[in-house]
Amino acid sequence: MNIIEEIRKEIILSLPIDKKTKNAWKSVYGPLLGSDPTSADILNLALYLSDIFYSTKKKNNSRSQKAVSEAGNRWESLIIWYINLCCTGSRVLAFRGTKLLPEIIKKSVSVTYGTLPCTAEPDVTVLIFPDSPIYTKEEELTHFLNKKNKIDNQLLNTEVTRDFNQMEVGVIQCKTNWNENAQIPMLWDIIYRTPLGNLQGIKVGTPPYSIQYIPFTYSFVTVPTISNLEKITPTSVCVARVKNLSGGNYWGMESKSGVALSLDFIFQANFSNGFECGNINLNLNKSIPFMKARKQYNYFFK
Repeated sequence: MNIIEEIRKEIILSLPIDKKTKNAWKSVYGPLLGSDPTSADILNLALYLSDIFYSTKKKNNSRSQKAVSEAGNRWESLIIWYINLCCTGSRVLAFRGTKLLPEIIKKSVSVTYGTLPCTAEPDVTVLIFPDSPIYTKEEELTHFLNKKNKIDNQLLNTEVTRDFNQMEVGVIQCKTNWNENAQIPMLWDIIYRTPLGNLQGIKVGTPPYSIQYIPFTYSFVTVPTISNLEKITPTSVCVARVKNLSGGNYWGMESKSGVALSLDFIFQANFSNGFECGNINLNLNKSIPFMKARKQYNYFFK
């Protein structure tokens, strides 16, 4: 296991998901994967992410602040679980929030207006590591471990800082409700995409590290929690607000032309440089035998 896979394991094990929720998810994705899954089976879970999410929906359909927050945490966690499952064996990692994210990456996506920090913490940050032995070779893992055999986050940050110009970053905003939240990613994407110096008083990143110096995408993924999906059309306001995001607009079901793509499209669109020959199937096909044997990747299914 290399440092990327070691971090992936820590990310999944740290998701705020209880056993009851995990079992509910498994009741949906288990039959879809079966005992002999292919790369297509795993990627196609994107078509059922809404079903997996709704397997844990509260019966009273509460819209209290606590219930909304819990639903948001489950959706973020599900997206991180899915992306990391699909990216096993690759150089692509999806982080929840900023807890395990290298400090330099946090700084690179920070936004300052005048002297006032005004960054909203990203729901999901995807980091593509360079194709360098320090990250990809199993024998280099010990380089990143401290005396307690845990990841030394300071050392990891030092290496990522050194290789910052070879990194790629994607930010994904995850929202359960589309209508109420589509304007937020639209505005942040405008800030991130505007060339340096063209927005008066606004600075992106911490000199000399900014996502405006490296490949960067900003995406939106929603459940969505809308009772009548037929009401969502290519001309809907919520669709118009996110249709031009640099990283694309996705939801947890089958693609709908002009509205949203299923999440499996995000890999080729934004993260292909993190896969062998740009093909996610090559990495997945090497990982699947370990999944079947419940060895290296058993933590995804506990």
